[in-house]
Amino acid sequence: MSSVALSSSMRNNLLSLQKTNSLLETSQLRLSTGLKVNSALDDARSFFTAQGLNNRATDLGRLVDGMGQSVQTVKAADTGVTAMTKLMEQADSIVTQAKEHLNSGGAATDAEIAAFEKDFDALMVQMEGVMEDANYRGINLLTSDKLVTQFNEDNSNTFEIAGAGFGTGTGLGVTWSSATTDWTNADLTSFESRATEISDALTKLRNFSSSLSNGLSIIETRDDFTKSMIEQLQEGADKLTLADPNEEGAKLLALQTRMQLGVSAMSMSAQSQQSVLQML
Repeated sequence: MSSVALSSSMRNNLLSLQKTNSLLETSQLRLSTGLKVNSALDDARSFFTAQGLNNRATDLGRLVDGMGQSVQTVKAADTGVTAMTKLMEQADSIVTQAKEHLNSGGAATDAEIAAFEKDFDALMVQMEGVMEDANYRGINLLTSDKLVTQFNEDNSNTFEIAGAGFGTGTGLGVTWSSATTDWTNADLTSFESRATEISDALTKLRNFSSSLSNGLSIIETRDDFTKSMIEQLQEGADKLTLADPNEEGAKLLALQTRMQLGVSAMSMSAQSQQSVLQML
């Protein structure tokens, strides 16, 4: 089959239509995806730079998840410390009442002292329970566990919160054992010693609570900083790849107009050739 020869004007019009159609497809793609750089073919430098920024943002996003879990671990420990402090303050009140009974000069019966002891023992049992239960995802900062929080991708910047090491039983330095404690045989000196132990235990609890607050503040500050970094990275990537919908919409309208004019020009060229044919 012999080839069809096109006139110079028709060929020029055809090439113009093909170019306009290609630009039209590009604008439609940008409007549909919202991106001016959809692949490395569009702009290799911008595409791979944006990809690197987005990849880092994704990595930091995983670290933010870890920081969030660290925050919850610290909060669980602080909740435990708060509960233990309240229980220890109640225990201090009971010891003070027992001392007053013995120091009043009146007859403190064994039944009264035994009642104080029972209440004290119940508080100590709950103290141990709180210590054992104040864990989050297997980490208990009231014991000897430690919490390590990662702040950057290569793990070169971490923050560690050491556990209080309170343990159970006499971990806070308060003499107590449900099998041996017998307040009915205790004298005033032993209750004063017990009060001193409780005072020291309260100091330990309050100091550790302060330490937890400081650690929590550090983690939350780094968490906020990392979230801001993620936003900056994503914004930078968007500036490299996002299309301006207003600009692309205007281009699309102009290209559609150009396409219509090209079709009209092509039609006029064809009519010119038909006129020559009619003359023949």
